[in-house]
Amino acid sequence: MRQLSTSNSRPTTKASCFHLVSSLLDSVMIPLGANARRKPETGFESTEWTTIKIPKYREFYFRSYTGTQWKVVKLDEIDFDADSPKVIPMTTGSDILDVTPRLQNIEVFAEI
Repeated sequence: MRQLSTSNSRPTTKASCFHLVSSLLDSVMIPLGANARRKPETGFESTEWTTIKIPKYREFYFRSYTGTQWKVVKLDEIDFDADSPKVIPMTTGSDILDVTPRLQNIEVFAEI
């Protein structure tokens, strides 16, 4: 799929590369319960985490099964010499953004 996509519409920016990789990862994501259990006590397999690394920009992107909005860690902005460990608080729940308040009226021009 990547070869076909890049031959038809080669990504030229960091954003277009990111969207291509994200779309390809979406196509292989395993939803919870989509496959048979191997053992009853182990539950179902699923894609719990999806990650993208961009070494050139020293960026690490990630999202979880329950938090599907992409998050980024900019490695150049982290003080790795600090004595205390770094943690990222993780939230669960919906990543759905209600845009209803942003709706605006537009003037529609009638064709003559």
